[in-house]
Amino acid sequence: RFMNYGEPPSEAQIDAEVTSAVKVFYAAYGA
Repeated sequence: RFMNYGEPPSEAQIDAEVTSAVKVFYAAYGA
């Protein structure tokens, strides 16, 4: 998921991860 395993994920990376996951969820369930 995160390519830079040597350092903690930044807020921007976390936000992007959550946003993409939410989009996939809504796309899959059509809610």
